[in-house]
Amino acid sequence: MNTKIVAGLLVVALLAIGGGIGYFEWRQHQVPVTLLPHLKSTTLRLANSLGYELQPSNVTYGELFESIGKHVTEIDSKIIDVQTLETLRIGRRLTLCSATCAAYKKFFVHSR
Repeated sequence: MNTKIVAGLLVVALLAIGGGIGYFEWRQHQVPVTLLPHLKSTTLRLANSLGYELQPSNVTYGELFESIGKHVTEIDSKIIDVQTLETLRIGRRLTLCSATCAAYKKFFVHSR
């Protein structure tokens, strides 16, 4: 009877650990909230550009190229914004890692 209880607790513990690891992996692969406005803007601009090209309209080629040029310029600026945000996010991680490594180094050097 005790072995069944221990086995049951072990299964529950393994499921909890697996669920926790899965949740953290899932969170890491989510699109950060700060990127959503950039993603929406880029998607709308691409949809507008494709709409000009695919649907027949009374737009002249000059207006078409001007509009697409504006969309491309805006998408390029969004790419730069996203790269800046990503650099800041990675920088914060590196700062945290550096601080953690320094704390470990300080602890282990003084513990000798």
